[in-house]
Amino acid sequence: MCMCPDCKTLDPPEGRPTKNWSYDHATGRTVWFDYVSITDRMVHFYNSIAEKVAAEYPDVLFGGSAYSVYQAPPVRERLHPNIVIRFVGLGYYTDEHRRRGLADWDAWARAASRLYWRPGLLEWNRRKGTPLIYVHKLAEDFRHIAHNRCLGTDFDSCHHNWATNGLNYYVLAKLHWNPDLDVDALVEDYCRSGFGPGWRHVHRYLMRIEDLTDQVSAREWDKDKFDARDAGETDPYTPEVVAELRGYLDAAEADSGDDLAARRRIGFLRVGLDWADIQAQTYRFRDLARERKLTPEEWAEATKLLDRRWLMMRRIFQEEHFAVNVTTVTWGDWAWFRVSGWTGPSEETRRAASGQSRKPALETEDPDKVPEAAD
Repeated sequence: MCMCPDCKTLDPPEGRPTKNWSYDHATGRTVWFDYVSITDRMVHFYNSIAEKVAAEYPDVLFGGSAYSVYQAPPVRERLHPNIVIRFVGLGYYTDEHRRRGLADWDAWARAASRLYWRPGLLEWNRRKGTPLIYVHKLAEDFRHIAHNRCLGTDFDSCHHNWATNGLNYYVLAKLHWNPDLDVDALVEDYCRSGFGPGWRHVHRYLMRIEDLTDQVSAREWDKDKFDARDAGETDPYTPEVVAELRGYLDAAEADSGDDLAARRRIGFLRVGLDWADIQAQTYRFRDLARERKLTPEEWAEATKLLDRRWLMMRRIFQEEHFAVNVTTVTWGDWAWFRVSGWTGPSEETRRAASGQSRKPALETEDPDKVPEAAD
């Protein structure tokens, strides 16, 4: 792979191993190759600018990033004191990813005079929109970073999956006000304030989802095949688990009596669970198709399910768009199904959609109640 020889001399061979890439113009393809962290090269560049400008303007600060293949702390270079490092690290895809992110933050805190935190951890479910909750990890890590040379934050990003990620957003906002708040008290406040007499059942529902999320993070991943964009967000939602979670929401609704506001919010959560259910069913077919060619019967079932999913996305977008940001999901995962041969809903499904009532999506308690294409 062609690379500037002078630049390569700035990359310590003992640096962290990375997967880097280049674009092959001859083939029109991205080519991946093994290399080392290029952090020292980047810091050398940051310093060369800071030294020249600071000589005349000593109070000017410069932003530099710790990101991608230059997220690892530098090995040889030392940062100019006027450089503020934007640390783009730490996430919950895997426990190892989290551990390394915290270790990298601590190393950069020793190397740089100023840091701010710009994680992408809220991005985890952007391509699938399924429920993921990690508020206890978030509170622990936020507290550690806030008290360890952090100037500020810039979280990427709030994708407005409020029926599936709403608790994460709530806790994160509170932690920005005070990083030392008790996360258990925050979760209880969220449930009590939002879900009325049945709040304890909602609490069990949310904490069960956090347990499922932790199980995904604890899994061992093949590092050569692991893709952070496809990190098992649908795997926990088996039919048995979905039935268990529906039971918590059913109990919460039963306890709500005539508290219409609480019942509506419970229904809002139900949209997220119905979405998780149909996503899990769909992705089980996708994963099977990666292993072997689907039989005609399997393909017929898969396309029928994809058509149902399309109808559900359409209704969520029209009636309850704050529940799941299906536009982001479409951008993130549509291509995966096109590769399998699905090019969009059938004409029958489109005709069904054109006559679909504008019943609020949150009233759909069971994905089987979503209108299907005519046989």
